[in-house]
Amino acid sequence: MKFQVYLLGTLAKHRRSRLMIQLLDAVAADQTGDDLPEHGLCLLFGKEYQKADAQKQLELREWCRYPGRTLLLIPPYTDGPIQRLDDGVDWLVTFCNQGIKGLKGSIAEQVAGEAVFCLQSKLPVFNREAGHQWQDYSYNTLFNKSHSASGVFAASTLPIWSISLMDFREELQHWMTLLHDNAGTFIAENKDATTSETEHVLLEDKDYTVLACVYAYGEVDPSALLKKISDQPFPLFSFDPEWLAASFERLRSLACIEQEGISRLGLSKLQEGPWFQYALKMKEESK
Repeated sequence: MKFQVYLLGTLAKHRRSRLMIQLLDAVAADQTGDDLPEHGLCLLFGKEYQKADAQKQLELREWCRYPGRTLLLIPPYTDGPIQRLDDGVDWLVTFCNQGIKGLKGSIAEQVAGEAVFCLQSKLPVFNREAGHQWQDYSYNTLFNKSHSASGVFAASTLPIWSISLMDFREELQHWMTLLHDNAGTFIAENKDATTSETEHVLLEDKDYTVLACVYAYGEVDPSALLKKISDQPFPLFSFDPEWLAASFERLRSLACIEQEGISRLGLSKLQEGPWFQYALKMKEESK
């Protein structure tokens, strides 16, 4: 796998972590001072998250806001709501029906006999091809992105720590990769850019689309950027030349664009907005 798996909370020292270490090369997260890893996939017992107060849950959810980060809750759980927060995630843990069956060839099929819980949601987001749904159409895995460029908050009732998966290392790693791929690509932020700096930079909504284009195409001149956009077979954006020139002036005055391209501050602002995932895609397609 191209990302690191971390063990959070009591899971880091629990006997069930042994298989995670062996099959996923997982390591205990450095939580000194309540720090979480900069990026990667973090595993946490679902029951531990459910018992946490709203502030702790909020801290964990805030960590997931940035791309390249996935928080995955795993069994055990208690039946009832996953979280105390009222932020659109309505996941409910319920007991499974007897004789539950997973998608043929999936890791869900391997551990179906050990699964105790299912997940319910009015607006479920899941990957059917990854086996996130049982054959009775209930769910064993759901995930959430707070916006298109965010990381992932996920919950699974599959006992992925089961000894039944000892001979399914590649399959388990593939399942984890499919889930973490939804978190997007991590890009290191400038450690010198303070929170107060980014909080006081106010952009117009459409400025974020300009930042996305500057990041994707590397053009720091309005005319050159318009030409680059017009050369695309299916351009996502269209700008009025006068407005674009004014936007460039605004972004330069706010130190979001430098002579070489988008600044680290500008990148930080782009990651906060809804267009970062599109910017990554445009950058890849322009190569």
